[in-house]
Amino acid sequence: MQFHAGSDFFCLQAYLALRFINRINMKLQSGRRILFANVPADGHFNPLTSLAAHLLEQGYEIAWYSSDLYAGKIRRMGIRHFPFKQALDINAATIDQFLPRRKRIKGKLSLLNFDLQEFFIKRGPEYYADIVALYEEFPFDLLIADCAFMGIPYVKDKMGIPVLSIGIMPLMETSRNLAPPGLGLAPAGSWAGKLWHRLLRKLVLGLVFRPSFRLLHGLLEEQGIWHGNQNLFDLAISKSDLYLQSGTPSFEFERPDLSERIRFIGPVLPVKLPARSNRLVRPPG
Repeated sequence: MQFHAGSDFFCLQAYLALRFINRINMKLQSGRRILFANVPADGHFNPLTSLAAHLLEQGYEIAWYSSDLYAGKIRRMGIRHFPFKQALDINAATIDQFLPRRKRIKGKLSLLNFDLQEFFIKRGPEYYADIVALYEEFPFDLLIADCAFMGIPYVKDKMGIPVLSIGIMPLMETSRNLAPPGLGLAPAGSWAGKLWHRLLRKLVLGLVFRPSFRLLHGLLEEQGIWHGNQNLFDLAISKSDLYLQSGTPSFEFERPDLSERIRFIGPVLPVKLPARSNRLVRPPG
């Protein structure tokens, strides 16, 4: 396949991915198989397509575990598609079918926990079951997935396969110097402000999300997977061998405890497939 030249940021993304692939020594002489996987939502699928197309061009054998929503585009990219089987394919088109109770939830916090549990956490064991089955047909050497794909800890710990995650959303890693992720609060400069942020972390991560994190920990414990009592957001990073975060460091608040697994790669742009062409094109840089 032929590609238009990508942006400098895409080159950085591809460089870091290829460097990682070589560093983990995946027996590349006998196998160069990579499985992509994503949560069934456009913002979780599209950012991965440019990297998948580039690796395919470099001679890697690529397959993609994903919703039927993306089967057409995956095949047009020349990539084998493995559909969800045991995993519920909950997406924008099927949400009412699978989760009719969602419409009746009134409280915002209750809805947030419901979505975390139903869209993400409960799907983890189902993703794992599907991936174990497809491994018989496609024994892959590396998993590349969006950061919210809850099959990551299962593949990493149960199958012993390296994982490269793509951070397709603002960095959600917790920090001792910051308020809880998602609140948009700037770092505190005073001791009182720092104390307030510490209390917020305990409140949000220890109380608001407690039902979701308890469910997550219980499911992982059933499979004998260590979680260290980590929250959902930190677990996605700690269970990844490398975490390629969209954006640049200047987009994030400065933190002294940034995980060594994280690398910033700029924007993660999707491949564009023109309607009248079979040629994949990266967006101009």
